[in-house]
Amino acid sequence: MQAEQALLIRIIPCKLEIWLSYLTSEGTLFISWFGILSCYRLKRFMALNRSFGRRSGGGWRKIDGLLGKESVEMPILGIGTDIVETERVREMCERDSAFCRRVFTRTELDYSEGKITKYQHLAARFSAKEAVAKALGGSFSWQDVEVVNNSAGKPMVNLYGRAKEAAGSARVHLSVSHTRGYACAMAVVEGEE
Repeated sequence: MQAEQALLIRIIPCKLEIWLSYLTSEGTLFISWFGILSCYRLKRFMALNRSFGRRSGGGWRKIDGLLGKESVEMPILGIGTDIVETERVREMCERDSAFCRRVFTRTELDYSEGKITKYQHLAARFSAKEAVAKALGGSFSWQDVEVVNNSAGKPMVNLYGRAKEAAGSARVHLSVSHTRGYACAMAVVEGEE
């Protein structure tokens, strides 16, 4: 039984998560965790895996097979990260109610309203808007970037106005996390140049 092998990557802040996948000739897919490379080991990994280190269309290539045969391209056009103190967002919202209406859409405010962790959610959305702006490489109205959750709770981005124009047909992937003290977000823009 011959199996197709691939290395799958997932970019997370300051790290590269690597998974091994095996697709058997019978169509069974096995995925197992391979490891995480921190920033200081990433350069060494890229030097040893020349096919991973070559750029094409503005993004990194997926590695197929253990020998590094190149396959489907995943062009990454931009990456943005941001971190914000939850307390800072709370203070700005309480000091100036117009700030909340300027920065957050009605949908974002409705989502966080009534929650015990209201300001953690707002801080996460604030951080996500900043990360998306950095990933798209522009400056937009706060209202042009809206962060919503899908039915599974995964954060998604709705773009409007100048942000939508800047993104064109590109997709924006978003990851957010928050604690009592901080909220952080990472946005990855994927698409054709």
